[in-house]
Amino acid sequence: MMKKILLTGAHGQLGKSILGCHEEIQKHRIFSTDVESLDITDDKAVDFFFKEIKPDILINTAAYTNVEGAEKEERLATKINGEAPGLLAALCKKYHTLLIHLSTDYVFDGTQKTGYLEMDPPNPLNAYGRSKLAGERAIANAGAKALIIRTSWLYSEFENNFIHTMLQRARANQRLRVINDQYGSPTYAGDLAKAILFLSNLPHPEETTYFHVANRGYTSWYHLAAKAFEYSGLTPDLTATSTEDYATAAQRPAYSILNTNKLNTETHFTMPTWEEGLKQCIDRISQQNL
Repeated sequence: MMKKILLTGAHGQLGKSILGCHEEIQKHRIFSTDVESLDITDDKAVDFFFKEIKPDILINTAAYTNVEGAEKEERLATKINGEAPGLLAALCKKYHTLLIHLSTDYVFDGTQKTGYLEMDPPNPLNAYGRSKLAGERAIANAGAKALIIRTSWLYSEFENNFIHTMLQRARANQRLRVINDQYGSPTYAGDLAKAILFLSNLPHPEETTYFHVANRGYTSWYHLAAKAFEYSGLTPDLTATSTEDYATAAQRPAYSILNTNKLNTETHFTMPTWEEGLKQCIDRISQQNL
């Protein structure tokens, strides 16, 4: 049965990746919006879209994603990441729409040494993480049927992400210092998009349900950069550095690996390894540069 899907944040890297899953999205009617066509913090505008479209599913990829910027703009980050999801969830409940919402590994503090499970207590270290956790709680409090998908270290062949930045700087012959004592699960947006569309076809949950969705395995930022250069055939001046020696406004968790066993056991969907996801991304970037 063809479903009507409302996609917010369509011009972001995840939104673009979802729209790039041509085989999957051809099975549905997709209504895609960006911040210019739909401000998710405007309750009247969002309600109008719901009345007009009556979507079966809302995939919310719209977000404030600047981790450093959120330290100075926490109010704005919270409005977009914390308050707007509650508004969306309330409308989803009103119109009997499934909400699929994206969250982050940064809701955790990184103090444990095993992969984080969905039920592990969150304790964000920075403004961005606090804003995303506020969104999770607003959705749960709204009582809508919702899937909250936490992911981590997202990148793609599109601009404004770690991999793209590293490759650009390497091609410009810049010296690179990359942190080697923060560990996480790098996630290719193309793989995450497929997982989201797969989950959208499952029976809808009766209450807010969490899934951790990330590429399998883990690494450090330094080794992620090194592997990207290996796949790209680049040999830049790359040096490992510590979090202590690389000052940033936002404190980041040292260990934010997401345990994805629930996704595997409950849905039988398996994400590729982070190396496989990275290789696919680098191949697509190489094709763009031909």
